[in-house]
Amino acid sequence: MVQDADTDDYLLGLDLEFEFENGYGGAVALGWDFGNFRVEWELVHTVNDFKQVNLLGISGDVDGDGKITSLLLNGYFDFPVKSKLTPFVGGGIGYSKIDVSDLKVRSIGYVRKGDDANTLTWHADAGISIDVSDKFAIDLRYRYLGMEDPKFETMKAEVAAHQGWIDFRFVF
Repeated sequence: MVQDADTDDYLLGLDLEFEFENGYGGAVALGWDFGNFRVEWELVHTVNDFKQVNLLGISGDVDGDGKITSLLLNGYFDFPVKSKLTPFVGGGIGYSKIDVSDLKVRSIGYVRKGDDANTLTWHADAGISIDVSDKFAIDLRYRYLGMEDPKFETMKAEVAAHQGWIDFRFVF
């Protein structure tokens, strides 16, 4: 899910730009439906493998993975339409823990066994809800995820992601 991260390495004084493979993730949310407005708490976990690094204009292969676990407070507005397809927009704010594991840039001998950081997180969403029944809907959703620059033990980073989600929403 994370697509790009820029980092500054404190120890080596290097500006590294990492790219990630497409990842996977899952989420669980519990909330309240007030008609056209919804509010929810969401717990999200995503995983991405590192793809490559750019250093001084030179690209190299990278091994390792990044995991993000977030707790978010979200709000959504469902546009009032008389259809089984309902467009919506929303956003949220919360807190994320980022874990980086076994980061290796083979071409320059750069190795980081593991590191983690905690940071403020926000997102903006847009999508379409498909009403399957009165109690069940499928949401197709785009999310832009942004974060306050996380500070790891040996580096600081800029992290952002463009995510696509398929949600299954049950109403009780």
